[in-house]
Amino acid sequence: MLAWAFSVWAEVVALEVEAGEFDRVNAVATVALPAFKGRALGLKGRNGEQLALQVDAEGVGWFVVPKLAKGRSAFFELKAEGPVRKAGVFVDRRGKKYRFSFNGQRLMEYQAEAGALPREGIDNRKADIVARTH
Repeated sequence: MLAWAFSVWAEVVALEVEAGEFDRVNAVATVALPAFKGRALGLKGRNGEQLALQVDAEGVGWFVVPKLAKGRSAFFELKAEGPVRKAGVFVDRRGKKYRFSFNGQRLMEYQAEAGALPREGIDNRKADIVARTH
């Protein structure tokens, strides 16, 4: 999955997300947004769909794409009216995993890279989520 940020005068105004070679359901996507460090923002799709976008202290924005078919893309307008938030969900990469936590409590782990499979017959193709800005 690819996420692209479009800029006007160095201000990000929209994101484009591409599904790539796979159908995506509840896929976590990231995008570099250094100007919005520590902000909780919103994304609004062309169909009116609204998504939460959280930017961590390093300027990496995280959001979940509910559904996107293979080979398709979706456009979202950035809504930056939200205030700076000190507390929120934090993401930390540890080896091949992303750990999500809130107020020091671990919420979940996401396997970021292909790992050893427990048995034969499981498709272990790696599906990267990549982001770039414009």
